[in-house]
Amino acid sequence: MNTGIVFRVLLPILIISFAAHRGFYVKFHSKPESDTMIQREEGVASKLAGLLGMAGFISVVVYIINPSWLAFANLSFPLWLRWAGVGIAFIGFALLQWAQVTLANSWSD
Repeated sequence: MNTGIVFRVLLPILIISFAAHRGFYVKFHSKPESDTMIQREEGVASKLAGLLGMAGFISVVVYIINPSWLAFANLSFPLWLRWAGVGIAFIGFALLQWAQVTLANSWSD
């Protein structure tokens, strides 16, 4: 099987899994903003982070549809390094789950 196709399938699965997990905990397990001690202000950094996140999400969608559209940004990494990245993503997902379970109702967005 072509490893490019494997990564084209794994990438959206990982992104959707992270987003679904985060959305679930934000919706059902976070405290309301009125209960938190300090209200977070929308500053330049948070707006920039939102824009960069949107650009990253759009890039993932474009990559899934047609990877050649992003050929200008292609970096040839060895296969072992690509699989290491997938492994690190799974470890990050496990760490996120552990943090959510450990903090339980003390967690807030």
